[in-house]
Amino acid sequence: PLLSKLMRQPISVLDSSEVARKWDEIDADGSGSITWDEFSTWYCETFGVEQISDFSTFFTDDLISENDKLVRDVARFLGVDNVMMEKIFNEFNKLDDDGSGSLEFEEFRQLMISSLSPHKDSPQVPKTVLQKFWIDVDADGSGSVNFSEFAAWYLKFFHGDTSPMEQYYSMVGSRRGSCSTDTAG
Repeated sequence: PLLSKLMRQPISVLDSSEVARKWDEIDADGSGSITWDEFSTWYCETFGVEQISDFSTFFTDDLISENDKLVRDVARFLGVDNVMMEKIFNEFNKLDDDGSGSLEFEEFRQLMISSLSPHKDSPQVPKTVLQKFWIDVDADGSGSVNFSEFAAWYLKFFHGDTSPMEQYYSMVGSRRGSCSTDTAG
């Protein structure tokens, strides 16, 4: 259908030799394949459309910062939109006191205490709970958390239907329930 429209003929009357001739006409360099430039030149000349300059050099890598690329890559990998991931990235950057691009335990601890014990009269967060969350977020066990690790963890614990503590107790409970207590025998 597209070919017949481009050639301004019904598909039923297209002649294969005419198609080959048109191909050769469009394939200006005779390479056997048609580049975008060859097609757009032919199309614009055939249909009287003004040819627009090539803007491919306008869209260079320096238009998008490395941080924006990281946010987009992580959002794509985790299957969420860029706006949500930008918010998570901003939270990550607020926590990254030393500007290293990764979180260490003390920086991460700030988030957990402000989230789980936000008021002075709130109960203290047990160290074991903080360590458990740290083990979860530091997925590779490196001792620091990069943005990718943080984002995956943050979505799990702060963007679900349950609070981080409910998530924590759910995980603890599911691990206990998986232990065998077979007393038969």
